[in-house]
Formats: sequence, C-alpha cells, structure tokens
Amino acid sequence: MSPADALARRAAQRYVEAVNNADGERLLALFDEEATLLHPTGRYQGHAPIRRFYEEIVFAGQARLRPGRLLAEDETAMLELFATSPLADADAPPLRTLDVFTVDDTGAIIELVVYYL
Repeated sequence: MSPADALARRAAQRYVEAVNNADGERLLALFDEEATLLHPTGRYQGHAPIRRFYEEIVFAGQARLRPGRLLAEDETAMLELFATSPLADADAPPLRTLDVFTVDDTGAIIELVVYYL
C-alpha cells in the first residue's frame, strides 16, 4: 500500500466514525476548506454548505453507517456503505451507497462523490 493509499483509506474510515458519532467538527476537519461534496441531493462546495448538508440531512436523520468493501488506489478511496436510521421504517432495508473520496497530499478530503446503489 502506498502512502497515498493509506491517506485515502484513513480519511474514509474517519469519515464513518465522525458520521456515526454525529460529530460535525470532526467531520469538517476531514474536508479541505474548498472541498466539494457531490450527492444525489445536490452539490455542496466549501465548509459552510457541507456542514449544513450534514446537520440538516445526515445528522437530523440519525444516519448510522456500516462500512462494506473499501478499495484505495493513490489519492482515491471507494467505500461501500450501508446506511440505516432509527427514524426509518423498521422493515426498510439499509440504503446502499458507494462513496468515492479524493484526498490531497495531507489526507484532507478535496472531493466526496456519493452514489446511491
């Protein structure tokens, strides 16, 4: 595993921890100040819009992430996630996503693209 692979993997793992703890400060610290989040609900550029997205959608929905497969090459990590919420119907299957993280040479997320599967 290259140093870049390790940075991308670590960013993806820390992302899951921050989301599962609804820790907005720790989550934002993972993102570069000018980072882009591309999500099926829209495009979010910079810390303030990204913070709003997580507070109003992810944390408000009490999302819990369970990681699946994690692949990393160079500055990119692809993480399969299964999201659940106590607010969802008890019989609802987890939402399955593929999150693609791109990090800079310090390990900061510069782009996160979320695909619903």
